[in-house]
Amino acid sequence: MACKACIDASQRAGLATTYKLQNAMAKVFVVVKSPGKTPGTQHRHRRRFGHAQDQPAPGNQVEKSHDSLCCITCGVVYRRGRWHWAPKPADAQPCECPACQRIHTRVPAGIVTLSGQGVTAHAKEMKQLARHQEEAEKGEHPLNRIIDVEDTPQGLTILTTDIHLPRRIGQAIRRAFGGILRVKFEENGHSVTVDWISPDLKKQDGKGTAG
Repeated sequence: MACKACIDASQRAGLATTYKLQNAMAKVFVVVKSPGKTPGTQHRHRRRFGHAQDQPAPGNQVEKSHDSLCCITCGVVYRRGRWHWAPKPADAQPCECPACQRIHTRVPAGIVTLSGQGVTAHAKEMKQLARHQEEAEKGEHPLNRIIDVEDTPQGLTILTTDIHLPRRIGQAIRRAFGGILRVKFEENGHSVTVDWISPDLKKQDGKGTAG
């Protein structure tokens, strides 16, 4: 993660291993440049890939044999084949939803890394922006949540329960602060890494397109 213009591949692999993302990352690599210059770039892959948020953390299972379930931790309800926010049904069986399992075991489906001096200068705003994106996302998709936001020597690392929220957070950061965004999905859609690099690191290396 110590880098000038991109996250070192070997260190990214080490980070993924640390957080138990066990499968290799796919060769699907998206660089989001200036908004407006490439129509449709920012949302081209939105909701395209898998549903890791529906899968419990490795080693855990959610019994869906019942028609109605309710998470004992967050109160989200499983009914008619989907999770949603609703009053607890009278016939709901208790369970722990996949998102809460991932939060408790700290097994993310998504990792967002924010690197550069811009992160140090705007860490508070970036954390608030990430939380704002989470609130907007989980209102419609209740299993899409932030596990943790960690301060690192290089900037910030954000862990999520799903593969869609990381991209949304990365795009919001890029719109607000410029820089360059890289998104890499695993082949089977079970995980994603999103790397945002602040303009100061981009200029040092001379790579990327100005935001």
